Amino acid sequence: MISMLSWKMWFAFLDRLSGALFVPSLIFLIVLLFAPSVFRRGPALRFFLSAAFAALLFRFCIFFAGIAFEERYMLMLTVLSAPLAAGGIVVASRFISEKLSCRYAYLTYRNVFIVLVLLTGLISAGKGLNPSLDKGWIKDSAKFIKENAATQRIIVISDSADERVSYYAGAEFLKFAMEGDRQLRNGEKIDIVHSGTLLYRGINAEAGKLCILEGFAEGVPAFEGNVKKLEKEGASVFFVSELPDSELKKIFADAGVPCPLIPLKSFKERKKLKTVYRLRD
Repeated sequence: MISMLSWKMWFAFLDRLSGALFVPSLIFLIVLLFAPSVFRRGPALRFFLSAAFAALLFRFCIFFAGIAFEERYMLMLTVLSAPLAAGGIVVASRFISEKLSCRYAYLTYRNVFIVLVLLTGLISAGKGLNPSLDKGWIKDSAKFIKENAATQRIIVISDSADERVSYYAGAEFLKFAMEGDRQLRNGEKIDIVHSGTLLYRGINAEAGKLCILEGFAEGVPAFEGNVKKLEKEGASVFFVSELPDSELKKIFADAGVPCPLIPLKSFKERKKLKTVYRLRD
């Protein structure tokens, strides 16, 4: 849990939280903190809140234990936050009516409550009906890889654990080991020693875990030779990076070798670029 001391990890965790919560829900959850007594009655309600807290705590623990997961695993908050945010609407309606009804007679508790519910519904509906196209780059890059593959066997190597590009490209997936990755060697868990080592996603007893690709040298200096070996075995190898080009080149420069990759095409996700590379000739 040393990663809890990293501000980058906290920002990443908060990013997953914010992606799973509608803004109105988040606002009313904050309001609820000032009047938690709304949810103090009833053992069933207390059990619900305890279960919700336990589910969030579990995700908190696995995230800071270094086990990466996608944002969708936080979407349980979308369901859990709705009844809790309803309590915040009650508190906010009561506060607004008490403060303003003496000056504006029409701002009764009932009227304020109805307005807040309608506003929340409209904002949430607008958010829900507006599809997110942020992940469009995944299918576009997969299509690009398939169109530019010289052989039927395709291998996608990535500095990210996200395997969706390889899935849509009908390719095998290999992880380019980064600092902080954990891996298996002969079924035994070890901490990563050499960045740039090729890892595959295990199956059966090693399902979901990253394992060292046996028969290939470890480390960044061996990366170019490993890719050439895969190509000699009849594979079209592509490298998909979520890092800026300068950061990717720095990984090789720090290892004392030139970057052997050349960019083919970049795809935009929000304000970030995802780039497809291949080995230089």
